[in-house]
This record gives sequence, C-alpha cells and structure tokens, in this order.
Amino acid sequence: MKRRQFAKLSSAGSLSTVLLSSLKQPSLKAQTASTAFPTSTITAQENNNLSTSTITVARLPLSMYAINSAFVEIVAEQKGFKVEYLDGLHKDLFPALAEGKADILTSLWLPYGHRTYWETYGSNYITIGTIFQNGISYFVVPDYVDRSIQSVSDLTKPEIAEGFNKKISTIHVGTSMYEKSAQIVTDYGLDKVGFQVEPGDSNSWQAALEEAIAKKEWIVFPLWEPHFLNNAYNLRPLVEPQGIFGGREATFLVANSDWARQSDPNLLASLSRINLSLDDLNQIDYQVNVDGLTPRAAVENYFQDNPGLLESWTK
Repeated sequence: MKRRQFAKLSSAGSLSTVLLSSLKQPSLKAQTASTAFPTSTITAQENNNLSTSTITVARLPLSMYAINSAFVEIVAEQKGFKVEYLDGLHKDLFPALAEGKADILTSLWLPYGHRTYWETYGSNYITIGTIFQNGISYFVVPDYVDRSIQSVSDLTKPEIAEGFNKKISTIHVGTSMYEKSAQIVTDYGLDKVGFQVEPGDSNSWQAALEEAIAKKEWIVFPLWEPHFLNNAYNLRPLVEPQGIFGGREATFLVANSDWARQSDPNLLASLSRINLSLDDLNQIDYQVNVDGLTPRAAVENYFQDNPGLLESWTK
C-alpha cells in the first residue's frame, strides 16, 4: 500500500538535538489531538551513554499495538538495537513502564483514552514522538440497523431498545473502552432499558460483532479508529452527546524517563519520526486480521510499498 501524503505534524516529542529529560504534567482540559505535549531536551553531550543493545517494549494485547511495536522494532534494528517484548494488560504495563520494567510503550492515547494512566504515571514518562493523530472512540451499530437510530440517546427509548441485543461487549477491565462504555450505560440510563457491559478479551469482543452481523442482529458495539473493523464491515457511528468518549486524540510513543536519559540520542531521533495516517493503519490492521499476516510482515510490506521511508526515519 502506498503511503498517503499528509502534512508534517508537530509531534509530542519531535526531537531536534534529542533526548528528553523531564516531562511536565500538562493540564489536559484544553488539549486536542494536535497538541504537542511539553518536553525538554538533553543534548548528546549530556547523555550518560549507558544504553544497552536491547530495548524492552511494553506490548498491549491488541493488533494495533502489535503493529505499532513492529514499527519500533524495525526502526530500532536499523540503529543496531534488538527488541524484546513485555506483553500484558493495560493495568500491568503502564505501571511497568513507570517502574523501569519496560523501556518503551508504543500507544499512549491522549487527552482522553489513557488520561488516567497519564495522570498516575506520567511523571515517570517521556514522550518520544506521535505515532498517529486523530484517533477516536465511539459506539457503532451495523448499517442495517434502522437509520432513524443515530444517537446513543435513541437507545434509551424502550421501543428501540427492545430490538437490540442488550449485551455491549468490550475489551478487558482497565481499558478506557471498558470504563467509558460502562459510564455511558449508567449516565445515559441504558441500564434502565436492559443494556449491560460485558468485558472480555479482544477475541470475544470481536466475535460478538461478527456473530451479530452473521445473524443480522441489532447490536451496539464499542470501537475505535484506527481498527480494521472500520474497513471490514459497514458500521455507523452513533452520536454521543455527552462526549464521554471525548473527541479526536493523538497516540504517543513514550519511554521510561530514566531509560531515555541514558539512551542513544540517534535512536530516539529515529523513533520520533515514526508517524502514520489512520488510513494506512486501518489497512495494515486489515492485513493482519483478515489477510493473516503477522504484524512484522505487514509492516515490512508497508516499507516495501513506500521506498525510502525507513531510510528517512533512520537517517
């Protein structure tokens, strides 16, 4: 797939002389997806040169995070580093990064998705760069659902609710998707007409949608972009008037602050250049989940389709 052209974005960790020292806790009230989070830099002379040749990447259990991690792995290899993975759930990996059990985490969604983790552990993180801009979370329904249903508020009407499967499947507890889905059900009063949130792993969550579509069943489904399901099925986002999911946001590549201060400035400069479009990530995710490629193979294909891109990131 050809890389789409888009304007150069001001990223959270665009590093000129690179490295980063401390990251102040920003007020998130007015942050938007295009906001650059504040950083300060350490020059190469200030670097302690204590970096090792192996980087531990915290990898969350969803294909998009595995894809982001594959981009980091390939870029790091070009700079002479090996990557090993620490796999786990959100509730385990965000503190692991703060504690130095991992060096890098590839997907911190701000200002909405991972705000709680940021406020809890962000004083021990440093932003390296912006993986992508304008990600978003929402409830969707299959497009065959009556088109008069356009808003989450519509689901509160008993005559509409009775047509739906009342189970709203999400990914596991500790994720923004679960917590905010549960909040929507409570705050909108969807529980009063029978809706309930059921957490699970990514397989059970995805299966809930696919099984409903196979039966032409009406279902409310939490989703986000980028994700291959946006391309795989005809889905219609519902308006969410209270804004519980938030709006468009950015996903940052973040590092443990102590590790970053000791790391190779050239490595961090290369990692800071990783920047992708939603369209490209949707397609790569589709190749992984539908075409059956590994995240590594799909990312390698992406570089093959975009000659010179990897070299420009690792120059």
